[in-house]
Amino acid sequence: MMLDQVTDKLDQLQAKLPQLAHALEQKRLGDALRRAIEATRNCEAQVAKLRALSKAGALVAAYAMEQHEALEEVVENVIYIGDILRAAQDSAALDEAVRDYQDLDKEVMRLQRAVRTMVERYATAELRPLAALGSLLSRIGQPQLGDQLVMLETTALAALRGSPLDLPTGIAAIQADATRLMNELHTLAKDDEVDAFLLALAKGQASLQLVTPSVLTWLGEQRALDKFRVLST
Repeated sequence: MMLDQVTDKLDQLQAKLPQLAHALEQKRLGDALRRAIEATRNCEAQVAKLRALSKAGALVAAYAMEQHEALEEVVENVIYIGDILRAAQDSAALDEAVRDYQDLDKEVMRLQRAVRTMVERYATAELRPLAALGSLLSRIGQPQLGDQLVMLETTALAALRGSPLDLPTGIAAIQADATRLMNELHTLAKDDEVDAFLLALAKGQASLQLVTPSVLTWLGEQRALDKFRVLST
């Protein structure tokens, strides 16, 4: 009789095993979900950074150079992490997804470094010559336009020290200011030959060939003829 009772208990236990296994898996899944929620609590902020850095990078894409490969790898890795998170259906897959998600911070930092390099190259290639031109204009009696040109590079580099979220707006504003100031320069000179001379001068590439009668006349009007010397190369 006692053996029959033991057998009955074992039969009941065996019948409940699938339910117990399901309950255990549900608990594991619940625990994994809690770990996933905790690990991805900064997901929204990181995605916002990725979007902002991508927009900023697009504005200076011409200066990607060797950063182009790094940018592609970051995009691929972020997509992979997102796919893993979406596909996770059990506790083991969720835990694996959480481990992969921890690499997202590294990818954001990697993208930030790449975009920083691109912005610095843009500032050096396009804004530094304008700063040199601005210094010249300030010396020959055009400080308002000159000072604004000088500030472009400074403002671009300062934007890199701010929040990545503000970077695309900052770079776009700098580019718009650069275009506006160059239009003002053209209005100031009202002569394509003078424009060409000033830009070449800013880049350290001005030659006597560019010093046309129109340029001499404009420099005379600005009382700037004594600001220049002829040096042989």
